[in-house]
Amino acid sequence: MGFSIHDSHVRVDRFKESGKWYDTLEVDMSGVWDHWNIAEALTIAIDEAFGGNYVAGWIAQGGSFVCLEPSHKHAHPVMLR
Repeated sequence: MGFSIHDSHVRVDRFKESGKWYDTLEVDMSGVWDHWNIAEALTIAIDEAFGGNYVAGWIAQGGSFVCLEPSHKHAHPVMLR
């Protein structure tokens, strides 16, 4: 059992440029489970959940995303910066 009752829903934490935790998102990764690149899969899942270029916009401000347990066939912790 993970962050949610749905195995494909994962916890993604957002951090400010300073490194301070900002908030936590719940992201459904069911559509990208077998994507060839896990970081890109997470980016796609976040953008689909929150619209547009959500990841690029936050990263452009100096922020980052961390997902410790992504729902992916080659799962390992991922940080997007």
